[in-house]
Amino acid sequence: MIKSQSSIAWLSCLMLLSACANFPTSGMPVDSSPNPSAAAFELRSPLQIGDRVVEGSITVEQIAELMGEKIPLGADDPKAYEFLSTPSGPVRVETCGEYFAAIADGAFAQSTFDMTMEGFFKRACNPLKYLQSATVPTQSYLPEFVLTDFDALPVILMRGINPDAAAQLEEDTAQGVTLADYIANTKLVITRQTPYELEVEEEGGMLFSWREVVRADFNGDGLEDMLVFANQNSMEGTFRSYSHWLLEKTEDGEGIYRVSALD
Repeated sequence: MIKSQSSIAWLSCLMLLSACANFPTSGMPVDSSPNPSAAAFELRSPLQIGDRVVEGSITVEQIAELMGEKIPLGADDPKAYEFLSTPSGPVRVETCGEYFAAIADGAFAQSTFDMTMEGFFKRACNPLKYLQSATVPTQSYLPEFVLTDFDALPVILMRGINPDAAAQLEEDTAQGVTLADYIANTKLVITRQTPYELEVEEEGGMLFSWREVVRADFNGDGLEDMLVFANQNSMEGTFRSYSHWLLEKTEDGEGIYRVSALD
């Protein structure tokens, strides 16, 4: 069909308006989806759910499916899946859905071994839980690589294992102290570093590691946030802790990241 010059011009304008409709007015643009169920989030680290290793991107529909997959554990004992307890006895969970249901009923991990087994679930399942309510951001002030930006990472990310240590970290963070400061005065030594992972050893034998998992808008402000998995364990004892942190930056330029513990 031969189109007139006026119709071609009208179509060109319509296509231009459509292409620019979702472009943000400030900050770095990030692709957005008008359909939440079709939203895809970019994974910075693989997620192992059952026999599946999820890499690249993950959709909301995939998250719902993965909630029912059996989580692999680093132990051969079939009773390893009974790592949660209630006053009435142990609770066996094998999937993320079962794990969250048990936690909601008050189940918890007691021993160091139980906490280690729970770590496999926290690492795989908690990102799915947080992504279920996340949206695709419309702007981003986060750089490509965050965990190498020591000057902007507050020391509160180390999360003290006792009240005194926690209070010191909170005080240092309030004064603007960062991981770079701890590294400079030899309180921390870098033992592993990649674009999406950081591991440091603290004087006294405590090992900390942080790994970027995924980016999305987790708090509904339209800005891109970063979900980080944190591992803290004693190299000379049995203490071990797992958690997820949210890192945010609300404007361009230098400055310490705003962080909050999610679990």
